[in-house]
Parts: sequence; structure tokens; C-alpha cells
Amino acid sequence: MRILHSQGFTEEEKIQIKDDIASNIIEAIQTLIQNAINDSSIEEDVKLIESLPPRPKPGQVLRYVDIIDRLWKHEAIQNAYERRNEFQLVECAKYFLSRVGQIDVGGQRSERKKWIHCFENVMLLIFLTAVSEFDQVLDEDECTNRIQESLRLFQTILEYNWFLNTTVILFLNKKDLLEEKIKRKEIKAYFPEFEGPEHDYNAAIEFFSDKFRSMNRFPKDRDIYIHPTDATDKENIKVVDVIVQEIIMKTILMDTMVN
Repeated sequence: MRILHSQGFTEEEKIQIKDDIASNIIEAIQTLIQNAINDSSIEEDVKLIESLPPRPKPGQVLRYVDIIDRLWKHEAIQNAYERRNEFQLVECAKYFLSRVGQIDVGGQRSERKKWIHCFENVMLLIFLTAVSEFDQVLDEDECTNRIQESLRLFQTILEYNWFLNTTVILFLNKKDLLEEKIKRKEIKAYFPEFEGPEHDYNAAIEFFSDKFRSMNRFPKDRDIYIHPTDATDKENIKVVDVIVQEIIMKTILMDTMVN
């Protein structure tokens, strides 16, 4: 209801929600393990999950998704779940554990191979990146810069045979957070090639636009439309929606003329 009828969640609240979900997942599977009958066939998986802290980072849960999913489906764990009235178990246990394989599907490195092949014959590709995360690292390895990783993914996608002639719309999302963040942080500290001026929103947008645009090795064969966006700004989204529709129509017309 809050998402539909109010301003939604702040970035801090979203982070907290992710942390709470991660904690619920680990707490649930660890509780079930403690109340399950010992089974040597899952001994190694059990040891790994029991070694996790009670409040793990979302990235830690992602690294153990396959193990958690395997344990949840195991007969010993299912039998323990059937006896959940005998011990304390978070009420959302089944909901999260039965969906653990769906967590953060999208940008995670391990998930890309699952969806990248689904895009044959696509006329237009929309790629979204959080431009405000220029100073943050990935949950997966806690050292790779998020924008650098996004650039690598963008280049990889552009170079797939399926997308060599596909029109691309790039959304530099969270522009509002970028504008706020660069007031107190310098881009050059994370991207030494940035020539400034620092604390300048337009310079920052131009810099990151050029970084992504440079990933396109065939600019004559493929158009890339770049738009800064703020998902919380309804007027901005309306403008973007009109632009996207115009690009889609243009792409359809061009494709029709070619064929």
C-alpha cells in the first residue's frame, strides 16, 4: 500500500529491507537445520550455512543461494518444517526459502547467463544503471566498482551477436542522488580520468554518458540514446516515457523500411 499510495521507500529503507530479508532467510534455514534430523548427505551444506553470521549482508546470501535452495528442498529440512509448531520459526520462512533462487535476478554476475540468451530478435534494448553508485562496490566481491562493472556488462551486451544492430536506450538512473552525492564527494577519487569540474552535475552526467557511449564499437550501425532519470520524479518519468515511445516508433518504422 505504501508503494502504491505514498512516496515509496527511501534508499536507506530499501537497504534495511534487503538486510532484513537476508537475515530472515539465514535465520529460517539455520533454525530448520537445528531442528532437522541429521543427514550425512547434506553435512557439508549444513556446515557452510551454520558458519554464516545471524545478520549477513545480502551479497553473502547470494553466494549461498544454490546451497540454501538445495537444503530447503531436502527431505530432512521439509520434515522439520512440518514440525514448525514445535519450535520458533519466522512466519515468512516458506515464502523466502521457496523463492531464494529468485533473489536479485538481473545484474548479479551469476544470473546473467540465465537470461542473456532470451533476447534474440529484440528491436530495442533498455539498459539501466544507478549512476549515483560511482563510489560503491559490488555486494558479490566488495571490491569492484559498481559503475565499472556496469560498463563491462554494457559492453558485453553490446557485443553479443543478437544486439549488434539493436537500438539501445541507456537510463542513468538515480540522478537526484548523484546530484546530492557529488556535493560532498569527488568523482576523480574513483575515476582518475575525470577532468572535472568537480561537484558539477552536468559535468558528471556528461562524463558517465561518454564512458558508456565509448563501449559502443559500432556507432554508425547502432544508436544509443542516453537519458538521466529519477524514478521518484513523476514528471521526469513522464518525459522519459514520451521519449521512449518516440524511439520505439522510430525503430519500428526503420525496421519496416529495411524489410
